[in-house]
Amino acid sequence: MAAITGAFLAGVGFSRAKERVRHDIETALSGIAYTFLVPIFFVDVGLQTDLSAFPLSALPLALLLLVVAVASKIGVRPRRAARRLC
Repeated sequence: MAAITGAFLAGVGFSRAKERVRHDIETALSGIAYTFLVPIFFVDVGLQTDLSAFPLSALPLALLLLVVAVASKIGVRPRRAARRLC
């Protein structure tokens, strides 16, 4: 929780900077953030996760949510929605 709170507060602080300074900061930090800091954040969260507290009865719902999340990430649409959009 502390890592995400700190990142949020840093973002709030940067948002108050002048437009040119904010753009320079975003440009400088985006490469570092996406290649180094974001993966470390997710590994840290994963290591702190206690799967023993996860009830087995919720496993089908968790798998469904995982499939929907992955499918939406790669751009898969349900057949009915795809027909309506065409």
